[in-house]
Amino acid sequence: MNGEQWEWPVTHEQVQSYLESQKFTFAKTRPTNPHSYIVRRNQRGEDLRRFELTILHMREHGYQRKWWGDVYTQLRLGDHEYWTMGAPVERTQVINGKTVEQAEKDDREGKGL
Repeated sequence: MNGEQWEWPVTHEQVQSYLESQKFTFAKTRPTNPHSYIVRRNQRGEDLRRFELTILHMREHGYQRKWWGDVYTQLRLGDHEYWTMGAPVERTQVINGKTVEQAEKDDREGKGL
């Protein structure tokens, strides 16, 4: 990620570039919902600001998706979909992501209904 300082509003391109630059961890404890995540505590300096602005951007430009009775705001960027668990930005600890291919497979298989 280059050293540019982000200001609100941010663009889809900025958010996608930030997310693609992050090292996502596979969620081993959720084998029935294959996805990965990044964690707030691993973000430093400008990346922490980008983490928070990314959450705001996701919530402003995302769509609502029901998953096992809860509704999450998801954002599709490139070949991935991203979401948080819905806590206030300052308390959000993870940004989750999965490939569009996996999300479409989940839909075909009726997962999350």
